[in-house]
Amino acid sequence: MSAAVQIARDPFGRLTLFRRIFPARPDGCANCGGTNARGKLFQYGVQHDGISSRIEWRGGLYCSKACQDSYWT
Repeated sequence: MSAAVQIARDPFGRLTLFRRIFPARPDGCANCGGTNARGKLFQYGVQHDGISSRIEWRGGLYCSKACQDSYWT
């Protein structure tokens, strides 16, 4: 597992999107079962604006943000 990296900011929604990288697992992406081109998986989380807010990590590992978005919508 790597450190969290900010990948997007929504000032109107007052939140920031983060991800962290994991090595590939045998079961692969939670949505499609694959990995990205480099064999990695990502976990995505959201941090809302606030004094003591923490990153809320979504369950599951995904091959891309698009795959994670299609899983959660």
